[in-house]
Amino acid sequence: MKRKAMLLVTAAAAILAAGGWMVWRMESGLPRHVREVLQKSDSFELLTLDGSQGWFWSAEEEKSPDPAKFHHVAVLGRQRVSGPAMRDSLINALDQSVRHDNGRRAGCFNPRHGIRATVGGETIDLLICFECEGLVIFEGGRQTTLHIDDTPGPAFAEAVASLGLSTQKPEH
Repeated sequence: MKRKAMLLVTAAAAILAAGGWMVWRMESGLPRHVREVLQKSDSFELLTLDGSQGWFWSAEEEKSPDPAKFHHVAVLGRQRVSGPAMRDSLINALDQSVRHDNGRRAGCFNPRHGIRATVGGETIDLLICFECEGLVIFEGGRQTTLHIDDTPGPAFAEAVASLGLSTQKPEH
């Protein structure tokens, strides 16, 4: 009898924990502060990146960044997003992507998109890889990595096309 009671308690705890995880998953998304900076930004830039070489963070490169790169990834194009509709579309797509993360994990990170948002003196940068389902947030000297799904791809492709951003490496 005692063993059955322990099994029932263990099963109930597992179900509650799973349910709590599911509620967290449904309520999660971009961190609140990051979302607020993105939404209220005075300057919001969308970047297309050459992530073909992957991304490797280096403390040395961080000390003296290359202006042709965005967090060590070559910039193919960058354009200020001035309309709130496009900005909100990109923010909402990313937020939903974090919220609906499918749980898969890739072993790569080849960012093809970036966002730089500034409000007041605060800047938040995002490195985004839909292929590898990863997002790195740079905020106040800290890095946060989130897993996303690839659902924002069409919203980003539409914005890239609308802004006339390059997605191709220049030929040398």
